[in-house]
Amino acid sequence: MLPSHTRTATRRLGLSVALVVALTVPLAAGAKADPGEWFLLPGQTLGPDQSLRAPNGSSTLRMQQDGNLVQYAASGAVLWASHTVADANRNSILRMQDDGNAVVIAPGNRPVWATGTSGNSGSTLELQNDGNLVVYAPGHRAIWANGVQLDAPSKPANPAPSQSFFVAMGDSFSSGEGNPPFDEGTANSRNSCHRSSQAWPRLLAEKVGVPIHPSGHMACSGAVTNNILKNRQFNEVTQLEHLRRLPGAKFITVTIGGNDAAFATTVTVCTLSDFRACFAAVERSKKLIRDKLPGRLAQTYDGIRRNSQGQKIVVVGYPSLMTKSDFNLPKHCVWLDPVSRQLLVNLASDLENGLSRSVRDAQARGLNIEYVSTLDSFAGHELCTADSYVKSITPASANNSYAAHPILKGQEAMANRVAESIRGLGLAS
Repeated sequence: MLPSHTRTATRRLGLSVALVVALTVPLAAGAKADPGEWFLLPGQTLGPDQSLRAPNGSSTLRMQQDGNLVQYAASGAVLWASHTVADANRNSILRMQDDGNAVVIAPGNRPVWATGTSGNSGSTLELQNDGNLVVYAPGHRAIWANGVQLDAPSKPANPAPSQSFFVAMGDSFSSGEGNPPFDEGTANSRNSCHRSSQAWPRLLAEKVGVPIHPSGHMACSGAVTNNILKNRQFNEVTQLEHLRRLPGAKFITVTIGGNDAAFATTVTVCTLSDFRACFAAVERSKKLIRDKLPGRLAQTYDGIRRNSQGQKIVVVGYPSLMTKSDFNLPKHCVWLDPVSRQLLVNLASDLENGLSRSVRDAQARGLNIEYVSTLDSFAGHELCTADSYVKSITPASANNSYAAHPILKGQEAMANRVAESIRGLGLAS
């Protein structure tokens, strides 16, 4: 609930001032919200006949075709409206702009209503369980509200079962990098998270009978530990901020640490350079694994615990990407020498040991956390084999983000390995 003095102040905001502010900001195209969500992230839009729904179902916010933005109680009673009904406003949209302003935009890019909160880049619009529609600036600082306050939450028409979903955090090895098509709004010049419908967390949902939340696939290509903790990627909220808005998950999966150790860069260097360059790159990665990664992982796991409700945290490791045999190198990896191949195999084991040790340390601190190894899940199908589960690395593809990431067969293999552990932990349905 927003403090009363803040609610009063925001209701005094003049519409004319809000619209002047809205008109001074470029109206860039945004991604649509997923149906059933209760918030709009920067750049997201609510189109005609789309709705936000409070997590407990107490109210919905609907962008009507007639141009009116209306909040309804579960009973159907009108709680609040933007009063923007007009023939000229039909098929308007609600956009949460990157500058922090929430704006109703009519055809022709005409703003007809706004919260007047520009100048707060990265803000989000949230429909709370208590009925209040609030704009939150980074740090979850309330800067606008519509002032609706329900005395008691209305009974949801279709309440979601308790703990009926999971969420997937982390980097490209959870986002599904290399497996298009990607979710709308995650594969363009503004956002390259590359979240795929073929990513192993999506496949895992089918295997264990626990769906991933519609907005719970938050893993993002290129993420490092700080992108979970405090640094936003591509104008999205941090993964911890996102996690706070999805209470009640049955379990939380996460792959993180590979980019902190410059693992992908080292794989590329070793595959396309001589063994001297490979050795230097591997030594740099090993130093990061030894000196930097333990502290960063500890902060990340502790952060996930603080921003969740004690659910099991399932840390998923990385598969070994490089073949353990020199047999196929002349045919499938002409640029790779045997020394570099072995250095990469050893580095994968070093990263595995660092991750598993960090989880054991977290368990010793009392965290409800488990480690799932996928190190050998591609055995016989690594890079440089005849039936590789990994996108190849060539001079032409060296700068392609798809390279050195699992293809669909690899995603299936990872999903199968994680599913075994989820069932063993008693978390499957």
